[in-house]
Amino acid sequence: MKPSRGIEELYDEFQQRKKSAWANGLEEYRRKPGDPFRGDAAREAAAEAVDLSNYVDQLAKEGRVSESERSEIEADSLAKYAWLDSVARR
Repeated sequence: MKPSRGIEELYDEFQQRKKSAWANGLEEYRRKPGDPFRGDAAREAAAEAVDLSNYVDQLAKEGRVSESERSEIEADSLAKYAWLDSVARR
């Protein structure tokens, strides 16, 4: 088992991966950094909440997370989905 990491290290990694994913998205959709976002960010984020729930279901099937962990992420994903759906409807 790998040693656990501190929150600062995880946060730094998260921020780096976030920047990298944004840059990759810009390149994939051939946009420049200042170009407006195409699409509905709230609807796309809601779809990502659904994706997260599906990935965690798979982790549970593989025995990598407990049913309790899966259930907690399911509830969190649903809450985020509901919030993002309400934002999309504004």
